[in-house]
Amino acid sequence: MAQNGSAEKEAVQSYVENLFGYLGGAVFGTQIYLGDKLGLYKHLAEAGPQTPEQIAEAKGFSPRYVQEWLHGQASAKLIEFHESNGTYGLPAAGLAVVKHPENIGADPFGSFTYLPELFRMAEDKIPHCFQSGVGMTYDQYGRTCASGVKRFFAPWFETELVPALERHLPAVFKKLEEGALVADVGCGAGHALCVLAKRFPKSSFVGYDISLEALKVAKEEAAALGLPQERLDFKDAAKEPLPDSPTYDLITTFDCIHDMAFPSKVVAAIRKAIKPDGTWFVSDIRGAPRPSDNYSHPMSPMLYSFSVMLCMTSALSEKGGEGLGTLGFHEGKAREMAKAAGFSSFEVVPIQHPMNSYFLVKP
Repeated sequence: MAQNGSAEKEAVQSYVENLFGYLGGAVFGTQIYLGDKLGLYKHLAEAGPQTPEQIAEAKGFSPRYVQEWLHGQASAKLIEFHESNGTYGLPAAGLAVVKHPENIGADPFGSFTYLPELFRMAEDKIPHCFQSGVGMTYDQYGRTCASGVKRFFAPWFETELVPALERHLPAVFKKLEEGALVADVGCGAGHALCVLAKRFPKSSFVGYDISLEALKVAKEEAAALGLPQERLDFKDAAKEPLPDSPTYDLITTFDCIHDMAFPSKVVAAIRKAIKPDGTWFVSDIRGAPRPSDNYSHPMSPMLYSFSVMLCMTSALSEKGGEGLGTLGFHEGKAREMAKAAGFSSFEVVPIQHPMNSYFLVKP
């Protein structure tokens, strides 16, 4: 009995430590948010190791606040403390992430930008979603969310999208160089299309989304880049949906099908809008068909949390929504939906990415 009691006590202690570990992650996330928002990581990346007083003077901040923030960062091993001279600096890996996120295919700090909004929604809105079963649109999270998602994915679009097309989809790449008509469905803040429009001046591009906040960000970037509307246009898909006849040489969906309330209808619309010799290029979050097979993945707690707070909630924003969620558009589901919509060819594209799978689908 004593041994059983001891084992039970250890199990309880382990459970409590696990809970506090997640509490620590949640609370510490606010400090990463602050470090990014206040430019502290960027300052250390540019200036190199400094004392708290030097950092505070350079940024115009309170030395005591800077010091306490640094204590937490050093404890989390995101920043190194150099005891010999009392300075704090980014380790080599931290410098790589802050200065060159394109080398890892994403900007992790982008997801922290809308962390405060997620906490607010957890308090004010999400409990009602649990009761009603109806979620919220991305626009209800505001512009910060649209900009944060754009920032997270931007490095991959800027450095890997075009090379991936050339390497893995040479026929598509050739069409783009010669002049193709391209649609990005669920374009969000439009960064992928801006990258493509700059690289392929003979092609024309149209982005479709129902998030007005995201479309505003997309149009602002296109204008800032001097890309004319005749070559790059963004449409409110609720008012101007995809054409129901073969129109596009290439249709892309980047990490968005799982967010949609009625993805089956969207895939069917893509099938109608694509030319007989066209291509649907898909990327979405990699997951297993059985949710329980995802449980052992170290990123699953975060991904399922994003699903409850954002992705699945968006996918349930209309009554009767399919509610796929972050890990819901896995390869099996993608194959199933593509076949049901009338596509005849489905290939997995061997693009290396820490989170995504890529598919090449044809009529």
